[in-house]
Amino acid sequence: MAVFEFHTLASIRIYHRFYLNVGEVMFEDLAESDRQRQLSRYRWQDFIAIEPLGNTLKLLRGHQMLTQVSNTHFTVRVRRDPEEGQRSFIPILQDLTLVFGLYYRDMFFENYTDMPFLDNRRMVWCNNLERHYVSDGLLPFPVQDSNEFSSSFLATISEVDNLCQRLGISFPVGCKGLLLLSMQGQSGDFNILNGNGTLKQHPTEFYMNFSNRSTNWRYIKPELAFSAETEQVKPLTRDGYVTLDQQADFSGDPDWPGEFAFPNPDVRFLKHEDNKLISEIYL
Repeated sequence: MAVFEFHTLASIRIYHRFYLNVGEVMFEDLAESDRQRQLSRYRWQDFIAIEPLGNTLKLLRGHQMLTQVSNTHFTVRVRRDPEEGQRSFIPILQDLTLVFGLYYRDMFFENYTDMPFLDNRRMVWCNNLERHYVSDGLLPFPVQDSNEFSSSFLATISEVDNLCQRLGISFPVGCKGLLLLSMQGQSGDFNILNGNGTLKQHPTEFYMNFSNRSTNWRYIKPELAFSAETEQVKPLTRDGYVTLDQQADFSGDPDWPGEFAFPNPDVRFLKHEDNKLISEIYL
């Protein structure tokens, strides 16, 4: 039975601080053993799905490419030429672009992600914005770990529709963004293939880093008409516990209904009020 060798064409590391941070401790500040524990419990597929759009599935099959997922990465691999190991078995043109759609697997993703709510905008991750222009100010797909997701990776729905029209695809219902991987990036760092069309010895790694949202926390006991709100925003995380102090963290000297540990909020209960976001916790 023939055994084919596959080479990594490009990979995307997907991190979300809501899942990786522990309370107020940043993931990178954890002890190595704690970081490994967090990663062992982490799966980006829990909150995001990546699906090929348009003729991308046909392109993948025609070039004998495949996609692979791990708990931290989405990777595109290609069959290697057995005679010339730095070339793909099926030649890849520099102008080839793979297009994927991003979908939420967690309906509360925006509640705990530091981002604008996507009412009339969508995400765009693209490594060649010179070829696939979307709008002024949009940033290319990061190749540096330090870049965090921001509004610089968002475009209006009309801008995304214009891009889809040029790509010859329809933007699917329920899709939250586009992921475009062009074999030739807008500069050398963003290239997926070498300039001569060969496979890169060190494949390009892109970074999709999401920060966790911080909100004001409001504690409510309706039967006592009691309400108290933190003066400063506090981070939302899946793991760990954010400790609060009755005097230091709250304004107005509230008359607390007894002693208790402050439960941290459920991300489902988020309220817009006076240009700020409130996490409501009922006691």
